[in-house]
Amino acid sequence: YSVTMIDLADAVTTLACSVGRDVTERRQVEEVLRQSESKHRRFLESLNVGVVSHAPDTKILYWNKMALQLLGLSEDQMLGTTGFDPQWNFLHENGSIMAIEDYPVNLSLRTQSNVTGYVVGVVRPASGDVIWAICNTHRVLDEEGEMEHLLVSFLDFTGLKLAAEEHQSLQAQVQHSQKLESLGVLAGGIAHDFNNLLMTIIGNTDQVLQDLSPDAVMAPHVQAIE
Repeated sequence: YSVTMIDLADAVTTLACSVGRDVTERRQVEEVLRQSESKHRRFLESLNVGVVSHAPDTKILYWNKMALQLLGLSEDQMLGTTGFDPQWNFLHENGSIMAIEDYPVNLSLRTQSNVTGYVVGVVRPASGDVIWAICNTHRVLDEEGEMEHLLVSFLDFTGLKLAAEEHQSLQAQVQHSQKLESLGVLAGGIAHDFNNLLMTIIGNTDQVLQDLSPDAVMAPHVQAIE
């Protein structure tokens, strides 16, 4: 900056001063933070797990590519969305529709606790298909214990769930076949025993008929038994 001074002789003297501040350390800190942020972002993008960060009011702050893929949404659809947005459509593990207050984000905020191993079915709006995911939430707190943001992870286990259901179906079919086989063996045994009894009756009535005269009073009755 410049300072102008006027002396008694009306002579003008100009003094020029320069002030500087060393910002090397600040620049170094900023570079470290930038590299750290870039490193964490690359790490999140490399995960085979969907990650979404929510503000305390449930507004979405950040997501990775896997989250977009699992939820079936575009970046424009994710931007600014909240946990109460009507586009979400979650299912309970038994296939029933999940109430909005039981969505992972809302449940974690409502109970003020982390949610672990929460199974949800996600109905993707564009395709209408369902993927099954295991959800976990993590409340990130500041030094005063107030929540800064909420992290939600989605681990896709659709293939495992379908395989388990198919396995259960095969087990049910095997059990049904075993029951039919057991019934067949039981029916065969009963038929065999009953046949033995019938053969005894038929054999004895045939012997009686041979000993009776056709005109005998008992003959028609024995024939009826036979």
